[in-house]
Amino acid sequence: MPLTRGRFALLLLLLVSCRTYGPPPSFPPHEKGGARARWMYEQRAYPFDAVPREARRQAWEEAVRVRLRAVPSAIGAAPVPYWRPIGPLPVRVDWPWKTATGRVKALAVSPIDPGLVLVGASSGGIWRSNDSGASFTPVTDEHVDLSVGAIAFAPSDPRVVYAAMGSDFLGTGVLRSADAGATWQLVSGPTFAPRGTAIRVVVDSGNPDRLWVAQTSRQDAMSGQVFSSGVLLSVDGGVTWSTQLHGLITDFIAHPLTTETLLVGVSRPDQPGLSRGVHRSTDGGATWSLLYSGDPDPGSQPNYTLAVTSGGRIYVHAVITTETALRPRFLLSDDYGITWSQQTATSLPQAKSAYLQNDPWNDATLYVGFHDRDGWKSVDAGATWQNMTRNINVNGHFDPAGSTSHIDQHAIAFAGNSNTFYLGNDGGAFLTRNGGTTFDTLNSSLSLVQAYRVNAHPFDANLLFLGTQDNGLERRLPDGSWREVITGDYGTIVFNLNDPSRIISNYIFCTLVEFASNGDRYRNTISSTATFGEPSGEARVGFIAPFEQSRRTGTLYFGTWRLFLSRDFGDNWTAPAGTLDLTRGRSDVLSAIGVSQLDPQLLYTGSHRGRVMVSRDEGLTWTDVTAGLPDRSVRAVVPHRRNPSVAYVAFSGYRSDHVFVTQDYGASWQSISAGLPDIPVNALLVDPSDDTILYAGTDVGVFRRQGQGQWQPFMDGMPPVVVTSFDVTAAGHIVLSTYGRGVYELVVPSLPRRRAAGR
Repeated sequence: MPLTRGRFALLLLLLVSCRTYGPPPSFPPHEKGGARARWMYEQRAYPFDAVPREARRQAWEEAVRVRLRAVPSAIGAAPVPYWRPIGPLPVRVDWPWKTATGRVKALAVSPIDPGLVLVGASSGGIWRSNDSGASFTPVTDEHVDLSVGAIAFAPSDPRVVYAAMGSDFLGTGVLRSADAGATWQLVSGPTFAPRGTAIRVVVDSGNPDRLWVAQTSRQDAMSGQVFSSGVLLSVDGGVTWSTQLHGLITDFIAHPLTTETLLVGVSRPDQPGLSRGVHRSTDGGATWSLLYSGDPDPGSQPNYTLAVTSGGRIYVHAVITTETALRPRFLLSDDYGITWSQQTATSLPQAKSAYLQNDPWNDATLYVGFHDRDGWKSVDAGATWQNMTRNINVNGHFDPAGSTSHIDQHAIAFAGNSNTFYLGNDGGAFLTRNGGTTFDTLNSSLSLVQAYRVNAHPFDANLLFLGTQDNGLERRLPDGSWREVITGDYGTIVFNLNDPSRIISNYIFCTLVEFASNGDRYRNTISSTATFGEPSGEARVGFIAPFEQSRRTGTLYFGTWRLFLSRDFGDNWTAPAGTLDLTRGRSDVLSAIGVSQLDPQLLYTGSHRGRVMVSRDEGLTWTDVTAGLPDRSVRAVVPHRRNPSVAYVAFSGYRSDHVFVTQDYGASWQSISAGLPDIPVNALLVDPSDDTILYAGTDVGVFRRQGQGQWQPFMDGMPPVVVTSFDVTAAGHIVLSTYGRGVYELVVPSLPRRRAAGR
């Protein structure tokens, strides 16, 4: 059964809510997570229902071939520029856990070396530590896929490790390591869905070449459509695969003593004879029997997370969601699922859980983590629970002043004893050595921040600001460290040109927030949906809306389906064209604003559904200049900084050219995509010191075009990560943001000075 676009977006990204400790409003987790998921996925899929299969891998492989064919620089030629990571590594926060990084989705600890831990990031790759997390090194940067779903060591040969890819983005298959995670190879062949999202990997307790992967989604090899998947089996080290169970899976685990006994939670069955509920197999997945269903209502979306002890006790956290109710239940069975007892589960949040884990050395001790909440602990088999990470207070409000770790839990892994285990959440990796009473942050060497936008201070070359996913608005200080200004999801940062210590950033949807003292002091929440004439809860506006500034006049521009401007730094907003719709109508929204820094009257807009408009009177009247451009989501419009008639436009999506130029204010367009692989382009930049050089930030890194030549890969020093924006510092240095690896700065080495002959 195919997934609907909305349901798939939720499964694809598994993105959860973010909160702010200041005045910006809160949003229900399902509203915020679903909106972010749709916003990110649909811009890449439009105008189709799905992303073409293998497209991202093919784009990366094409870029690698071009780089390999490049002629090495001659002796004495200028050194090759490269990208240098500048953090956040990590970001300092005001909460008790002190530092954070981006989302950690998977954890695995070596069964023979508790100090060897692997971290899988949602969009930043696999990182390895052999000192219990004191330091980490990225180990999969040569692979195109940096979105990790699950990791597992082989119990009988811990040198063998498997990683099932696919989390924030559709993954490319299964990676295998034969040296305890130091190096990796893609091993899965065509019998494994080439694109999917994974939640669990289980390796046979006696055979390192036999393993199972539980997938939540997969992309059909022929049509490119995305469907729910199921449980897949490989008996040859991950090369070939067969499907043992078809359905929408919420959890998958094995008995600690024998992997012939498997348990799976099925939210929706997609094969005859299978039903929603918890199923068990005692023959390695060949056959399945129903243990528990809870009689979910027709049309409901049940979520089951599972745990099983070495003695055979089974725990289930079941949450049945309907249109009108949410019914959580916590159950245990001591007779392999024949009978069940329901625990009171005092204080446990009424929400779907991300994992349920029993202490391997104590059957009565349990841990449950929630995607959009805290991690909880029970020492009495689930009868009562204590909030272990303490971000949500007893009144249900986000209040991390007494927290022990970041909110939004995704993974847990034990390291040799009951007291020592790791947590993975939206703030990175954390370690406890006292059973969860306190946690140490392990983020000092993990650079995993998922950033939407980087903006440089207009006058101070040492100051950068970064808008991120769930790690807030961040600021880079002169000493190179980063600090969180406010938590949540933030996008663009603009500056008051008369007092550049005053800044504004856009929180999600229509909310703009102002700060003073370079972010040290909150001033005001200056907008809401009403400010831009939108109904509450039904606003036609992007999740992270386009928000730009004229660095010449200081005027601010904000896009819904209309364009608004403010000449007094956000105190008042007007729509110069009134109710003129600059999009294709209906649910379309603006996705890009181009502001000429040469001519203050010249503006461009681009929409999610591909409409491009130009105004030469600062938004009073508009001309549709879409003719000649592809029907794809517009991600950037960049007017030339010296020639007002020239502008560039970049498109997301696939099966299209991606970069176009106009020489006549949009009256005509020419593709300049030669050499650029078929990959979404998210950002463009004209080199500040050479107008003939253009940079493109894509889903697999940076490409550069000089003069009338073709695009060339330009990503030395960085992995194939999603690039989201460019900016230029006051000193003229180019910086970029990525969705998964923080910020990079372009370094242009100088030639060494030579001594004169005879000296």
